[in-house]
Amino acid sequence: MGKESLFLLFVVVNVLLVLGASQAVGSPPPRVQGETDDDAVAIIADELKRSPRGGMGGGSGKRPAVDWASIFENAACGQYVRVGPHSYRYKPCENEIAPNFPDITAAPPPGDPAEETAPIVVTAQDIQRLPIAPGGLTVQPDQGWVLVNIDTIVWTEAAAQTFSTVVLDTPVDVRVRPADFTWDFGDGSAPVRTTDPGAPFPNHTVSHGYTGAADGRQVTVTTRWAGEFQVAGSGVWQPVQGFAVTTESSAPFEVRTATTALTRD
Repeated sequence: MGKESLFLLFVVVNVLLVLGASQAVGSPPPRVQGETDDDAVAIIADELKRSPRGGMGGGSGKRPAVDWASIFENAACGQYVRVGPHSYRYKPCENEIAPNFPDITAAPPPGDPAEETAPIVVTAQDIQRLPIAPGGLTVQPDQGWVLVNIDTIVWTEAAAQTFSTVVLDTPVDVRVRPADFTWDFGDGSAPVRTTDPGAPFPNHTVSHGYTGAADGRQVTVTTRWAGEFQVAGSGVWQPVQGFAVTTESSAPFEVRTATTALTRD
């Protein structure tokens, strides 16, 4: 070993002495490593540091789990004690005569929205299941037969109706009214749609003239019902999207050809 190597070894020894003197009482000793070859000596010294709170540095930084059971066990009696992030429980004292205090759940912190109640909605399928009275169908003349080329009068007495039902365990009022009527006279002619329910003679508004004799003709009326609903007691009526539908048919009747006959006075 030459003079330079001896000098470097001397430096190593002095560094170790300085580091040993600089350690506080009770501190773990530093890790010092030395490497030497013919021309140099390398010194590696690592010092363990303590965190300001006394824990060893280099941890994960995660908070330990809160032992809520121990907190409740060690808390003073006669008060509500926190037993969860947002929950509290009353801790009675020994031989305490007190009502059965319920557990309390605090409101969620900002950023955690409260669960919203689903809105009540009544659909066309809902009102279709209601017992809507179609209103009947009358053909005039009501005698089992009508004449060719003479107006056959029809009408219905469909009217507005109100129902009380339950949707999602909530009482709901529903009202329906006839929106329009489609009349099919059963002879192959195009159906007729009106917003008028018709009326009897002589104030009739819906009629049809058959052009040929036939047996077993029937008239069919299809009524579309518009609806509204309100949550019972709210006073706010909301429209139902779509329509309920009812259909009625008359009894079969004969269409006859009128015959002219001469008679003596």
